[in-house]
Amino acid sequence: VLSRAASLQEASTQCGKAMAVFRRYIESRGKGLSQTPEFIAFYALPYVPNPTEHPTFSPMFTSGWMADLRLKLCQFVTKQLKSESSQAPAIFDCVAKAQKAKDMEEKVAEAKGREKTIVKFAESIYNVSLELWDSLKMQSNEGNAPFLEDVGEQLKNFQTTF
Repeated sequence: VLSRAASLQEASTQCGKAMAVFRRYIESRGKGLSQTPEFIAFYALPYVPNPTEHPTFSPMFTSGWMADLRLKLCQFVTKQLKSESSQAPAIFDCVAKAQKAKDMEEKVAEAKGREKTIVKFAESIYNVSLELWDSLKMQSNEGNAPFLEDVGEQLKNFQTTF
């Protein structure tokens, strides 16, 4: 938060908001963690006036602490994923299913777009066929009448599919 802030005032405001969110969390959904010894100190964090100078919290405000935490997290996740005895977390399945659903939705949308294009093309071919049939009827002789009537019936039957 501090590194992204444009000014000290903005950083102070952002930290205050972040602490308020954290305080609401530990007072509601985070209550269960208060029973875990390694997390107890964090329950005091929102109430410490200047945590960057407090001996318990000052290490957390260094770039080394963040890098170390990130490394530990990566090692933990890698170990969990490589462990043959453990199954992949359920969230992996949820994400995979969500991605498959999204892919299917995209394919359906793409297919519907192609279908519309094909229908428009078929309608234009049908309209051209009607124009040709009308032209042939006007220019034909009596001998072609049964053939043209048959073609007309086929065109009328085809029209009902649109």
